[in-house]
Amino acid sequence: MGWQFPARRRAAGRERLLATAGAALLAAPDAAAVHRVAAEATAELLGLDAPAELARDLDLVPEEARAALESLRAQVTLALERADLAAEVARRASVDPLTGLANRTAFSRRLQEALGTLDGPPGPPGGPAPALLLLDLDDFKTINDSLGHSSGDEVLRVVAERLRGCLGPGDLAARLGGDEFAVLVPRVADEGEAVALGERLAAILRTPVTVSGREVLARASVGVRLARGGDEDPERLLRDADMAMYAAKTAGRAGVRVFDTAMHTRAVQRLDFEAALRRAVIRQQFTVRYQPVVELPGGRLAGLEALVRWDHPERGLVMPGEFVSLAEDTGLIVPIGRWVLHAACQAARDWQRRFPLQPHPFLSVNLSVRQLQQPDLLEDVAGALDASGLDPDQLMLEITESVLATDQEAKLERLVGLRALGVHLASTTSAPATRPWPTCATCPLTSSSWPSRSWTACSAGPRSRP
Repeated sequence: MGWQFPARRRAAGRERLLATAGAALLAAPDAAAVHRVAAEATAELLGLDAPAELARDLDLVPEEARAALESLRAQVTLALERADLAAEVARRASVDPLTGLANRTAFSRRLQEALGTLDGPPGPPGGPAPALLLLDLDDFKTINDSLGHSSGDEVLRVVAERLRGCLGPGDLAARLGGDEFAVLVPRVADEGEAVALGERLAAILRTPVTVSGREVLARASVGVRLARGGDEDPERLLRDADMAMYAAKTAGRAGVRVFDTAMHTRAVQRLDFEAALRRAVIRQQFTVRYQPVVELPGGRLAGLEALVRWDHPERGLVMPGEFVSLAEDTGLIVPIGRWVLHAACQAARDWQRRFPLQPHPFLSVNLSVRQLQQPDLLEDVAGALDASGLDPDQLMLEITESVLATDQEAKLERLVGLRALGVHLASTTSAPATRPWPTCATCPLTSSSWPSRSWTACSAGPRSRP
C-alpha cells in the first residue's frame, strides 16, 4: 500500500517547499546537515509527522509526488557532492600534504583550544599544564644537497611516522614547515614529563634512516615550552619553544632544552646587536689590524694577516669573537668580508710602495663559508686585486678545514677559479700559532712556495673570520 499524498498539497505548495529545501541544502555545512534537511523535506512532501528517509522506491509514492521527490533527490545529490568537496578542502587546509601530519594552521588552532582550558591566573611552575615541543632536524640541508630533495622528502615522511608512534591519546603532531615539527600534549603532570617526552623523541630520531640506498641521520634538537595560563597565546609559545630549540642546537644538537626567561632576554639582546651590526655594515664601521707572520728561523717578515675589528661608536673596538658568529648566521659576513678584502689589498699595495722589501710579504685574508658560497666570489677577489694593483701571487686566502671537509662541487669550482686568478689558498684551524696544510688531492690548495715555509704569528691574539 503506497503513501497517501495529502490532497491539500497542491503543486504551488510543493514548488515553495522545494525552493525552501533547496536554500537550506545550499546552506548545509556538511553531509549530516544535508541528510537532516532532506529528511525534513521528505516528511513535509509526504505529509508525515516525523522526518523520513528520502524514498528510494518511487513506486510507493503517489504519482503527483514523484516529480517533487525526484527534484529533491537531485538537489540532495548536488548538496552532498558540495559537502564532500568542502570537507576535502577543509581537510587539505589542515593537513600537511607531504607527511599527513597537521599543518601550522591546524596546530595553532588546537594550541589555542588547549590554552582556552587554562582559566584564571597562571598555575604553579611545577604543576600540570599543556606542553609544546618544537623539533628542528639537524643538518637536514646536507641531506637535500647531497641526496636530492626527493630523498629529503622521504626522510621527512619517516620522521613524521616516528613522531606518530610516540603520541598518546589527545596528542597532536604537526609539520610547521621545512624540517620543523611540533608536538602538542594537552596536559603533562610537570616539566619533567615534557622533558622525558622530548628526550624520547630525540632518541627515536637518532636511529638512522635508509634512503636512496644510504643510511642518513635525521637527528633533531628539541625545545620545550609549558603553558601556565594567564595571557599565554600560541605565537608566544611557538616563539619561546623556538628559542629553546635553538639553545639545544647551540649546546651541541640532538638535545632537549626547556625555555626560560633568560633565553628571551638573550634573544632581545641578540636582536639589538644584530641591528647595530647591520648599521655598522652600512656605515663601514670596521677597521683592519695586521698581525705579522715571521719566517723561522731567520726572523724575516714573511707576511701579514688581516684581522677585522668592529669600531663600535660606543664600545670602541669589538673583537671578532663577539660578532663574527652572528655575522655568519645573518649573512652579514659577506659584505664585511668583501670590505676587509678590498681594504687589506689596498693597504698591502700601499705598504709595498712605501717599503719595497724583496720578496714582498704576502697578505693573508680569511675567507668565510658564506663567502665561498657566493657565486660572485671570483669577481669580488678579482675586483679587489684590480682596484689595489696587488699582485695575485701576494694574496693568500685562508679557508677553514671544516669547509674543505665538505667537497661540494660548487665550492670546489670556486676554489679552482681562485687558483686560476693566481692567488694562493691555504687551510687553517682555529689554532692561532700553527698553520697545517691539507693533503686532500681534490682541493686546489697551494702546494708550492707558501707551504714549503715554516712560520709563526708574532701574537696569539684572536684570529679573524674574515
